[in-house]
Amino acid sequence: MVEGGMFCALSSADMASVVRDAKQTICFAGPGIHLPVAQAMRDAISRLGPEMITMCLDFDERVMRMGYGSIEAVAFLRDAGISVRSASGMRTGFHKPRLRGLGRSRLRLRQQQRKVRQGTAAA
Repeated sequence: MVEGGMFCALSSADMASVVRDAKQTICFAGPGIHLPVAQAMRDAISRLGPEMITMCLDFDERVMRMGYGSIEAVAFLRDAGISVRSASGMRTGFHKPRLRGLGRSRLRLRQQQRKVRQGTAAA
């Protein structure tokens, strides 16, 4: 995770981890999605139900060629029963899991733990 103030950059593994921790709802909006995150979304259906997962993607093949995700991940989501809305032209992402009001605290804790493991935490 790369943090810089109000926003942070998350890898697919980071996003999948946050999705696995979601307790109430998941809202994901971005240019695309990769399979590890899609698999975590599918697994979240059993805890949350498909109606509690909101997906908005720009799943154009041109976008996928730029590396923003994969068509296979979109097909995987649809096969799992998750509604995927099209948002043409989206190039930034937003991911908001509902973690019982503790989302920001858990995310910050996870970021701090990673920094400590990497030896880059501030004293």
